[in-house]
Amino acid sequence: MSVGLVFADDFQGVEEDIRTLQQNLSCVKDISRNLLENADPAYHSALTQEVQEICEQWQDVTAMAARHQDKLREVLGHTRKFLTWMSDMEAWIDWTRQEKLGHDVTISDQTQLDEAHQKFKVKITFLFRTQV
Repeated sequence: MSVGLVFADDFQGVEEDIRTLQQNLSCVKDISRNLLENADPAYHSALTQEVQEICEQWQDVTAMAARHQDKLREVLGHTRKFLTWMSDMEAWIDWTRQEKLGHDVTISDQTQLDEAHQKFKVKITFLFRTQV
């Protein structure tokens, strides 16, 4: 399974959980309203406070879920960028194998070897700087 699919599944899971919990919270609010209409004054205050605390906790949960989803989106973006970089690197390696290593190369002296090595370092440095 690809990394992108794992993150997408995580996004969907969080969203489905939030929808389910939101429905449950709405039911709690409705039930509490009905209870408060007929509640004994001694319980009215305590029930109101408990429902308020549940609502505040729910706001905390939804805020945490939103932050989690933002982080997942950020990580997914970095992952996609890295996978693109890996794909580009693999393409370059394949090209290098076919074009440069697919035939014998004769290097007559140390200077030619140094020049070839320097060109290779420049290409690798360029790939790292432009893709990562």
